[in-house]
Amino acid sequence: MAHQLLAGGTEPPFGPQIVTRATAAQAAVAARQPHGLDAGVVTDLPNDQLAAYVDELKAQAFYQAFIAEGGWQVRIADLQRIRSLQPVVHTDHAADRTEGAIPDDPLSLARITLPHSRAKDPTAVIPTADGRGWIITCRNPQLRVRGPYKGDVDNSGYKTKVFGIETEIPNSLVQVARWQGAYILRDGYHRAYGLLSRGISSVPVLYREFPDFQPPIAAPSLFDPAVYMGERAPLLTDYLDDAVAANIEVPRSQKTLVIQVQVMELDTPIL
Repeated sequence: MAHQLLAGGTEPPFGPQIVTRATAAQAAVAARQPHGLDAGVVTDLPNDQLAAYVDELKAQAFYQAFIAEGGWQVRIADLQRIRSLQPVVHTDHAADRTEGAIPDDPLSLARITLPHSRAKDPTAVIPTADGRGWIITCRNPQLRVRGPYKGDVDNSGYKTKVFGIETEIPNSLVQVARWQGAYILRDGYHRAYGLLSRGISSVPVLYREFPDFQPPIAAPSLFDPAVYMGERAPLLTDYLDDAVAANIEVPRSQKTLVIQVQVMELDTPIL
């Protein structure tokens, strides 16, 4: 995987400089001291400074899913000691997403890590060539279909039926999971990188302890659990460490939804 990432998508065989760079990074990791016990990574909120803000957060509609799941709490976490699930983090927009962060000001940090709402991502909506559909593109990969939509529109005194779909980008909170004794970042990698780049590591997060039999997340693009649960597991701070990380340029992918009307003639009515 390291060779492929450093090559920026170039197919093997890889050049000697890439092999040398990857070998040096692996040696740097192997030379590290094993991680000690993860104690004091997550602590209680200081003096109820965020009580009102947290109450407002819990009242938001999107937060009800966390309440239903159970076990989630707002805590202070030390980002320097949290393990990373992702081999790659996109650094573009990280500075924008952490603008206004003030060290030792929990409220300014909570507005970034635990926002009540999210800023709108630029979304392009283009009609298809046949005029019977739409192509929706967004740089945020979390764009998703919420469900079907129908309604009435008053068109010069006549009611017109409107059918379509609702899309949404779910609100994202910086989430830290504790699993089998390890603290892992579950969501919020852009902001974690941006905050660490600004020298800020102690921040409010949404925190939950997961049962040993329930991994906090699983996806093909993530590290194998044997990596992020190992004694020299990657930390969030490694993104900023030139000895084990590298800046590479990769194509920026977009989430695309294609909505197309299909006209069908059925022999048997469905109504």
